[in-house]
Amino acid sequence: MEEKAEIDNQQVMGLNADLATSKALVPKFKYDGGHPGKFNRDFPVVQAAYGLTRVYEWEDDKVLTEEEERKNNAAMLVLRQYLTEKVLRIILVGRPTRASKVYRMLDTIF
Repeated sequence: MEEKAEIDNQQVMGLNADLATSKALVPKFKYDGGHPGKFNRDFPVVQAAYGLTRVYEWEDDKVLTEEEERKNNAAMLVLRQYLTEKVLRIILVGRPTRASKVYRMLDTIF
C-alpha cells in the first residue's frame, strides 16, 4: 500500500517524473525581443526540461567532445525554437555555433 501511495503522490516535475510528462509541461512561447523578464523566467524551465542548462553556461573556448557537440546542437535547436525570426536574424549574425555564446548575446542585446 505504501508503494502505491508513493507513486500517486509523485511530483509531476520531480526527479521521478517521466521525460515525456516533463517535456509536455514545458512553457511554449516565441520570444520577440520584448519583455526580457518573461524570457528570463521561462527559458530556464525549458533548459532544465531538456537537460541543457549547463550547455548554456559553457565557455566559448571550451573544446567539445562528440557528446558535447550533440548537446550543443540540441541547445541551438531549442534556442531557435523559442526565438522569432527577427530575433534570430539579430543574434545569429556571424553564424555563431556555440549555444552558450548565442545565449549570452541574447542576454546582452535584449
